[in-house]
Amino acid sequence: MNRQGRAAAIAKCGGIDNAIAAHSIPQFDDISVSEAIVLGLLKQGVTKFCAIFGHGTTDIAEVLRVYEEAGTREDI
Repeated sequence: MNRQGRAAAIAKCGGIDNAIAAHSIPQFDDISVSEAIVLGLLKQGVTKFCAIFGHGTTDIAEVLRVYEEAGTREDI
């Protein structure tokens, strides 16, 4: 499953745990470190990010963009 698919499934189900329970996303999957960091922070309730993106952090910005466009916020 790709990043966009995961983000859409999580948004549709109302959270990671709900998406896993509904078998919309697998419990274990190969994801980038950037996506794992963002999912971990969102899972802990962090919904606002302030960062200066540059070398090595542009993928984090891309993950944030994808999840924002999918409609995920505190749902994650």
